[in-house]
Amino acid sequence: MLENNIMKIRYDRFGNVFNKPIIQEETFEEIDFRNSLKSINIVKDNYTNFFTSNNTDRYIRFKELYKKHKANENIFNNLLSGDEIQHSNKDKLNRLCNILSITNNHEHITIQDLVHSIIKFKFKKDVTMQIYIKKENNKLYVYLIDLYHLAIPATNTKTGRSDYTKIYEKRKNANYCLSNILDEDNNDRK
Repeated sequence: MLENNIMKIRYDRFGNVFNKPIIQEETFEEIDFRNSLKSINIVKDNYTNFFTSNNTDRYIRFKELYKKHKANENIFNNLLSGDEIQHSNKDKLNRLCNILSITNNHEHITIQDLVHSIIKFKFKKDVTMQIYIKKENNKLYVYLIDLYHLAIPATNTKTGRSDYTKIYEKRKNANYCLSNILDEDNNDRK
């Protein structure tokens, strides 16, 4: 059982000028990473979550998060910040549904699922790294580990357009799988 198993989620973050986002605390019993610790490369969606190696800052940051999780520390609030998924751009949401469906053994995921039960958490030290989690019966299932902010492409504030195809082109040949964290974790325990 996790200690201090509370997570904070920000809702209505793009409300109007008069409303501030709502921060809501939610509790959970456990986090299940098992289906998400594998990397994928979906060419048609320009999506990958392979690392370039095990000595990159991203890998080290994710491994730290996973070790804290395995030590039953609450990884929320200190390392991650949570946001609801906004129901704004249908094309982006359909793309995310496809990526989540592929990474979760082709489980059919709808926009309704995204908006009502899946939460996006950003790493506080690197907001381009995100984790998508589904809350079900007070249990959290990690559905996707997005290392490069490719699942829901953001708009570059300097250029005014999304650069996710350039990011994908730069990362598409990376081949160090998320599952290596499990192997390293097992070796660390020996």
